[in-house]
Amino acid sequence: MSTSRRPAASLAALAVAALMTASCTAGAHGGTADASPAGRSGAGASGASEERACAKGEFHWGGVQRRGVLAAVSDPLRVRIAAGETRQTRLTLLPLRSIQATVSPSGRLTAADADAAVAALERRTGLSLARAGTAWTLEDADEVSDTEGTGPYDGVMVASVGVLLVEAPFTRNCSGTGRPPVRGTVATFSTVPYSDLLTCGVDESLPAVAAQAEALVCGDGTRATA
Repeated sequence: MSTSRRPAASLAALAVAALMTASCTAGAHGGTADASPAGRSGAGASGASEERACAKGEFHWGGVQRRGVLAAVSDPLRVRIAAGETRQTRLTLLPLRSIQATVSPSGRLTAADADAAVAALERRTGLSLARAGTAWTLEDADEVSDTEGTGPYDGVMVASVGVLLVEAPFTRNCSGTGRPPVRGTVATFSTVPYSDLLTCGVDESLPAVAAQAEALVCGDGTRATA
């Protein structure tokens, strides 16, 4: 393992990171409608049937903004691996922030409006997004980061978890229901987090979230040899 490069993350972490990278290639702006085929409501349709028709209405987006944030990080861990030796290192992650998915303002927006807005934004971005009222948590399976490396290596490792925040204002038109357009903003997050592993003090270009982790954690702090 060389100190000039970041240690390799686990295959699972790399797969998640690759999925997030692929997801982030979707277009981020646009004001065109996001529409599903219009349905018909029978005579004397109830409020429920009108809501179903509205669910097949169209959304116009004022623009989609994406931002990766540092959501969890490990303590720094000094690791020494002798030349030719291969060993596994485990880092324990702790959450840094709480993240809540919302659709606002509440005004004329119903719960069905909020769900439809998030679903439409998923179609728009190609991302799996959290529904309104959902909070991001560090799952048990994500609380540790395992990596295997071969020496020589002597450095201080840090693991991080990032979450992609997604925000977009919208107008929802409910054609054929008699309802006026409703407007609001979706502020949510991708349900697929991504992870990174770095060595403190190495002069290299880091992804934005990993750079935040390095600035936050590395400093002068180290732990005992793994």
